[in-house]
Amino acid sequence: MNNFNLKQSLRTTRIMLYAVIFALTLTSCSTPKPVVDRSMPPALGAPPSFSTPEIAHLKLSNGLPVTLFEKHNVPIVQMNLIVNTASIMDPEGKEGLASMTATMMDEGAGEYDALALADAIGGRFSARVIHTAEKLSAPNHRSRVLRETT
Repeated sequence: MNNFNLKQSLRTTRIMLYAVIFALTLTSCSTPKPVVDRSMPPALGAPPSFSTPEIAHLKLSNGLPVTLFEKHNVPIVQMNLIVNTASIMDPEGKEGLASMTATMMDEGAGEYDALALADAIGGRFSARVIHTAEKLSAPNHRSRVLRETT
């Protein structure tokens, strides 16, 4: 094939490609767009099904009430302890006592220093005080307690 025939063949291919692109563009432009009525919201579909596991209410031997919500397909344990005392119960002249106590909660306890306590709990622990309650929270999926009991 000589140089002239090669150029002619490439030119013909290029023209054919442009013709196909042009035809596709015309086809997509001539397709009617669906009319959407935006004067009102769309109709609602059927509501999704929703169910929660049963909540168990227990009481420890020391009288402490426990609410247990189990969901075994999620590998996380979260423990919350809510104490019905907080800044509202601070004695006169000792305002801030509950807040200071909550701040010290993650600094260690007994034989545990702060790092050993965090490791035993699983690395996340928080305590906060609101006006009427104190909340201790340990959302956790690595707790040593869990590893030892499973």
